[in-house]
Amino acid sequence: MYGVPNEVDVRTMTRLWGTRTAALGALALTLDRAVDQRKLMTLAAAMNSADAAMVATAGGLPTRTRVLGSLTSAGFAAAIGYALTK
Repeated sequence: MYGVPNEVDVRTMTRLWGTRTAALGALALTLDRAVDQRKLMTLAAAMNSADAAMVATAGGLPTRTRVLGSLTSAGFAAAIGYALTK
């Protein structure tokens, strides 16, 4: 979907990105104390914002990959940011 090549290093980095995002999301949503949950969610939103910026400005990637990758990370950051306002 993202238009990235089917290469071992690309698959590895994509899996790391997905695993990291899933682990932080699960932690953020299951912590008992509101203060710790808020800190972790803020960190996750910042991480996804940084990911969006890095992917958007990465050289050597097809435009489709940069756009979809940055939109995905920006979407995660926005969703977490929205949850932080509640």
